[in-house]
Amino acid sequence: MTEPSVGENKPSARESTAASATRKSRVVVKILGEDYTILGDADPDYIRNLAADVDARLRQALESNRKLARSQAAILTCLNITDELNKLKAQYDELVRLIEDAK
Repeated sequence: MTEPSVGENKPSARESTAASATRKSRVVVKILGEDYTILGDADPDYIRNLAADVDARLRQALESNRKLARSQAAILTCLNITDELNKLKAQYDELVRLIEDAK
């Protein structure tokens, strides 16, 4: 299994030397009873919290419709999270605009 990365940005050529000094965390998380190894530069507790949130959201989707396959629950969960993210981005942009207008 390939290891998904969390909290990582691809470094520029200039940053690659500094990035190599950064130690990656390898964290094993459990989602829907399956272990996943996550490799990233984010704090391990942060990664565990992300996984716990994903697990809870997937379980909620599966419990709300018992006919859903796991893959369908995963897609619906991704769509819901992306919807939340887009709404938060719009709110953020509006707040930035209001702050700029107030100056």
